[in-house]
Amino acid sequence: MRSRCFILITLAFLLLFPLLSVSAQEMSDDELRSFLDKVDEQAKRYTELFRDLTATETRVDELFDRRERRTIMRTVESDLVVLESRVDGAVQEYLIVRKVDGRPIRNSDRRALSFLSKLSKATSSKSELQQLQSENLRHVIGIRYYGYILSPLIVTSANLAPFLEFTVSGSESADGHDVLIIDYRQVKQTPDIAFEINAPSELKVREAVLSGRMWVSKENHQLFRLEERVMLISERFSEPFCFLFRNVTFRQSRFDINVPAKMIWETYSPILDRKVVRRTDDQLSPGSRVNARSVSAFGEFERFNVEVRSAETENTDKK
Repeated sequence: MRSRCFILITLAFLLLFPLLSVSAQEMSDDELRSFLDKVDEQAKRYTELFRDLTATETRVDELFDRRERRTIMRTVESDLVVLESRVDGAVQEYLIVRKVDGRPIRNSDRRALSFLSKLSKATSSKSELQQLQSENLRHVIGIRYYGYILSPLIVTSANLAPFLEFTVSGSESADGHDVLIIDYRQVKQTPDIAFEINAPSELKVREAVLSGRMWVSKENHQLFRLEERVMLISERFSEPFCFLFRNVTFRQSRFDINVPAKMIWETYSPILDRKVVRRTDDQLSPGSRVNARSVSAFGEFERFNVEVRSAETENTDKK
């Protein structure tokens, strides 16, 4: 079952961050690829089973000034439900907003029904996605992303294998499970891993690449934790630097999948004098500061049950 995700961030440029180091490898290349195929199977199973689940999401967005002082904070409390596209069957996230900064949203159920009625008239998957993005992100400030609850892990897909390098960096215990720690980094460009970068031309940003680390159960190949970074490559900088960081932790559930517990996103900007950048052609190593943060915490997951009763049934019940 497919799902859709995207991220839209207007960026300056950002944190200097070295690529993850690799310790002694514990698997052959073939064994690691086989393990990753099983992780990918579990990722697809996660999306399929998630379609029947619901939970509350409390999202806190923060923006920071140049001195890393918080300037704006917003808290949005929502009910997370999963919709199936009437056009192509893809599963999609829908958030019914209940409160913003502690204030209840008036007629939230009525708004949700009205939106779903409008969504049902969409004639293309693109139109559906645009409507869902607009509705889900209408109260968001700062980092705008969509689809990463249903599809937290995409890098294990077999079609991305030629573009990524995976290495085993160790193992540890998590919630009573032995977990394998796997690092990955993008080594070739592909349209399936693409980022829209809006950086000043004097930085000469050449490309953006993905790197990360996953903690995966050796027994059932499910995720316990995921860290991911988007690194910018520029001839003006001595090393790649990270402008986007994502950290997702998962917990075990009674639904035979690990469900998200908390998701953290951060974007970074460089501590850099643009006059210096223009004055010299030397490579630079700027410091960094956080400019936006988003933290989503999820409540207990439950089955999402909808009872549909016809008018005929209701009339029968009244007799």
